[in-house]
Amino acid sequence: ADPRLASEAQRPTTATNCADVMNYRLTVAGNDTAYVDCPTDEPPPPATQAVVKLLLRTTAA
Repeated sequence: ADPRLASEAQRPTTATNCADVMNYRLTVAGNDTAYVDCPTDEPPPPATQAVVKLLLRTTAA
């Protein structure tokens, strides 16, 4: 329900500076947003990162 997800889906994707890192893609209500977990890249979209962290916490084995 977070309206930031729709605006984050409009962000252009950029190439990463890292190799062998996690790439997260999230689809919510037809909006696709993504980021690469690379410390030297630009900061990840905050709402997308929050949902990814929630999913990782609740589905961790």
